[in-house]
Amino acid sequence: MVSVAELERLGSLHLRPVTGRDGTGDSPVLTVEDVLAGRGPTGRGTAGARSVVGQSGDVAVVTGPRLAARVIERDGTVLGPHLVLVSMRDVDPYFFAGVLRSSGNARAAASATTGGRADLNRVQIPRLPLDEQRALGQMLRRGQELEAALRTAADLSGELVQLLADGVALGRLRQEGS
Repeated sequence: MVSVAELERLGSLHLRPVTGRDGTGDSPVLTVEDVLAGRGPTGRGTAGARSVVGQSGDVAVVTGPRLAARVIERDGTVLGPHLVLVSMRDVDPYFFAGVLRSSGNARAAASATTGGRADLNRVQIPRLPLDEQRALGQMLRRGQELEAALRTAADLSGELVQLLADGVALGRLRQEGS
C-alpha cells in the first residue's frame, strides 16, 4: 500500500484543490453534487484565471464529509468549488477513483478531517503494476456505471408512480372497462 501523499511526492499524482472560480457564465462546471451523483457537469460558470480545468483521465474528488470521485471524461472540464483535481501518471484513474471509495479509505480519511474535509493525503492505494490497475479499474468503472443506471431507474420509477397517482387523483386514469 502507498499513501496519496507518497504518490504525490514521487510525482505519480498531482493534487490541486479548487478554492473558487471566476464569475458566472454558460460553460459546464462539474459540481460536488455531480460527483456524488456519478454524472457529468450540470453547473454553469465561466473558466477564468482562478478556474481549475481538468483533462480526460483526471479525477475530480469530493473530500468531505465523505470521499467520492469521478473520472473526467472530457478535456477542458471546469471544476466547481470544494473539489480536488487529481492528475496522474503511472496510476489508472478508474482504479484510483474506485479505491478511494473503499470503506477503509473512507474511515481513514474521515478520522483525519480538518474543517469537515477528509484528508486525501492519508488515503491508501494498493501498489500494483499499471496493467493490473487498468484491468481492475475497468471492473470498478463498470460497477460505477451499473450504480448510475440503477440510480436513474430508481428516479424514473418514482416519477412513474407519481404520474400514476396524479392521473388517478385527477380522474384522468381509470381502470379499463370503467
